Amino acid sequence: GRLTQRAGKIYAHVFDWPLDHELMLPPLPIEVSRATVLETGETLAVQGRVVHLPSAAIDDRVTVLELS
Repeated sequence: GRLTQRAGKIYAHVFDWPLDHELMLPPLPIEVSRATVLETGETLAVQGRVVHLPSAAIDDRVTVLELS
């Protein structure tokens, strides 16, 4: 995936859905305590640098998560 930043927010663009449903984030300038799926508004659990994803991708091409 890719990370982008806009207006002080960081977005993770997930192209390939992890089989274990866990997205490992790289080191970031903020401590992530919340991840929200932009398309649905669903809040995902975060533990350290790991975001726990739903069992299936929200979008076939790319799912975008807002990190805060």
